[in-house]
Amino acid sequence: MPADAPPPNAALGPGTSSVAVVMPTWLGDIVMATPALVRLRDALPEARLTAITPPGMDVVLRGLPAIDEVVAVDGKGLAGPWRTAAAIRAASRTAVLLLPNSFRSALAGRLAGSRVRVGSDRDGRGILLTHRVAAATSAGTMPTPTVVQYDRVVARAIGRDPVDPDAPGPARLALRPRLVAGPEDREEACRHLGDARDAPLLVLVPGGNRAAKRWPGERFAATARILRRDLGLTPVITGSPGERALCRELAAAIGPPVVDLAAAGASLAAVKGVIAAARLLVTNDTGPRHLAAGLGTPCIALFGPTDARWTTLPGVAETILLAEPFLPESLVADRHADLCRIERIPVSDVVHAAGMRLAAVPGATDPSDQGGDA
Repeated sequence: MPADAPPPNAALGPGTSSVAVVMPTWLGDIVMATPALVRLRDALPEARLTAITPPGMDVVLRGLPAIDEVVAVDGKGLAGPWRTAAAIRAASRTAVLLLPNSFRSALAGRLAGSRVRVGSDRDGRGILLTHRVAAATSAGTMPTPTVVQYDRVVARAIGRDPVDPDAPGPARLALRPRLVAGPEDREEACRHLGDARDAPLLVLVPGGNRAAKRWPGERFAATARILRRDLGLTPVITGSPGERALCRELAAAIGPPVVDLAAAGASLAAVKGVIAAARLLVTNDTGPRHLAAGLGTPCIALFGPTDARWTTLPGVAETILLAEPFLPESLVADRHADLCRIERIPVSDVVHAAGMRLAAVPGATDPSDQGGDA
């Protein structure tokens, strides 16, 4: 076989001129898909790679060298698959990689008429795919990291073995998220930070997509006051538009000086720029945690009744605190909500983890840690 020939089982080879990649819907999932984009770029250095994101999420991937173009498309509603199909067709008539697990994303790939359609085989959509990838998760199974499933889709496309997340040494670092905060992101951040733009920043994320995942607001406030007093950090709060009241209450509990990005209606670009500039992020299991991972910002991530193994992020500057750190590996936190109540994480653990994280030696290969207190 010639040196530049594709592996025998590859869907795509060195001669592939263009590939469309339909990205996941949620912020965290988009970030967790970036290692797959990097791997695809490495395998197809001459191909034009286009990432298709939901509206407003294109800013997440802005500046990432692995892709040539980011296109935002509204895939919702009855016409959503047709809009996505049109974007796929415009980006590549050859191939589409479908990272979401939804039926409608696979339908969009089929409507686009792409010759190669690679994605996870689940929810009855296998018939719409030309190259299927075994689904990593289903009801009752043990957690499989999302970054691994996205890597499996790319591995199937290029005919290579998936990355082993449990491999020793640097191999697993191929699954580390990558993001770039460009000039636009940093300018937006400075505009919202005002006089705090040159201060060492502590970013707090008190929200989450459900109440059970939210560490109590008074504990965020206590942590912020201690870290401001002892380490000189200026608290900055961020959250979604629907979490403005939550962020406002936290800002009032902390007291000045504090910056409330949610109250100011800060854009995702501004949040991205602020996190890139921050000394530390303290967050529930929600999207900004992944931004920190991709941008290299030290992070303390708090997990209650959501198993951290679903979103393992190899090689990032992150300390994970579990509500129940002694839960047997054979059990999944999602199925033991009472044992894994997030309020079981005390302020003292978070403050200690913050000090340790900030004191960590820069450049550690894999400084991730797990801790907590029952």
